[in-house]
Amino acid sequence: MGSYAFVVGVNNYVQDPDGLQTLNGAVKDSNDFVNWLKSLNDPLPDENIFHIKSLNNNVFPKKNDAETKLMEFINAVGNNVINEKLYFYFAGHGVGHPDEVDHNLLCFSDWTKKWSNNAFASVPAISFFRYMGVFKEIIFIFDCCRTRYFRARLSEFITQNIRCGNFNDASVYIAYSTSYDDEAHEYDAIGQNGILEKRGVFTEVLLEGLKGAAANENGEVDNNTLSAYLMKEVNTLAQKKGFSQKPQCSVILGNGNDRIVFTSIPVVKTQITFHFEIPDEYILNDSKDKTLESIVTVDPNADFIRQLSKGYYTLIRNSNKEEKIFRVTDSDNAITF
Repeated sequence: MGSYAFVVGVNNYVQDPDGLQTLNGAVKDSNDFVNWLKSLNDPLPDENIFHIKSLNNNVFPKKNDAETKLMEFINAVGNNVINEKLYFYFAGHGVGHPDEVDHNLLCFSDWTKKWSNNAFASVPAISFFRYMGVFKEIIFIFDCCRTRYFRARLSEFITQNIRCGNFNDASVYIAYSTSYDDEAHEYDAIGQNGILEKRGVFTEVLLEGLKGAAANENGEVDNNTLSAYLMKEVNTLAQKKGFSQKPQCSVILGNGNDRIVFTSIPVVKTQITFHFEIPDEYILNDSKDKTLESIVTVDPNADFIRQLSKGYYTLIRNSNKEEKIFRVTDSDNAITF
């Protein structure tokens, strides 16, 4: 009994007129998601994480490679008929179905327009893992495009439904990195040693939220707080990089549950110094647009000290509704507005 993960990161694709361009951040993003799984209070052991990803410049993983890894996963969880969570994470190219808003193709390295069934289809995948009947909670994370630029074939899942247990009422959380018929983006982020590297906007924000930026006042990150954080902060980061990206999140609660809790972390607050150059009333909102405080300034030389948790906040100057978005980190912060 425990939690499991099936994680996919695809950078490399067939260089064919009908193929897909090479990505740069999907593998790193999948690595970071695995590292988060290992950092939890109850970390997932290596043997419970089934991670398949592109290697060097090889056209890998192909659909057959993913099928092999999936069968390894099924054999492992089939011996444990009741488990806590399944995390299914995919980073790579995706294609939206031309007619079905909820369906998306999760493309492997050998995907082309001619071979558009070389993919997992998101809705059949969701149905497959639910039908297995061995997980109390299932979390699906799809960091990929959902554009529908041609009539892609929608195949069923790669294998027939396999039932290992009798758990029929799993709670399910689904997060697409972008809206239907829209793109997911990579951007230049500062990596280790100050070197620029491509990363997925969605996964960057997702992991910030899971590590605490999306926590409530009790330090818990659940489906409500994470969805609210993703819906605001993904597009906030995307707009800073010159484009738009709006995720789509949904939840199906079963077994009498009122939410899915991803993690619980200690509540740590950081000292923030606010310096307002123009006397006015300033509204301080958290990342969920909840008003925390109204600060009225008279002396432009006065500073205001507050203790805030990590995450994104918005200051609004009441007289003209001008906004300033800022991020609280682990170190002391000084905000001038």
